[in-house]
Amino acid sequence: MEKSSGSHSTLLAQMDEGVVIPSLAARKKWTTSSRNFAVGDVVLVINSQTARGHWPLGRIVAVHPGQDGRVRVVDVKIGDTVFVRSVTTLCPLEFADN
Repeated sequence: MEKSSGSHSTLLAQMDEGVVIPSLAARKKWTTSSRNFAVGDVVLVINSQTARGHWPLGRIVAVHPGQDGRVRVVDVKIGDTVFVRSVTTLCPLEFADN
């Protein structure tokens, strides 16, 4: 694998090779705290029925935290449609500025 030059074409090429996305969606133990999803975040919506390179982009339009305050479920807008999805099926790409 070549070093990334930071260009979008290199990132897309790595996505086609299946290199980048698995590292973005890595699952980690809950021993460390991570950032909650927030309204405005851009995410890839992971779907086991679809190839990695074809996962749709979505934007979070609402969050639904659990009793512990951690966001567990979000409303994601993909195109003109809003879907309810678990955060375990999302891969964050860009966080909204708060």
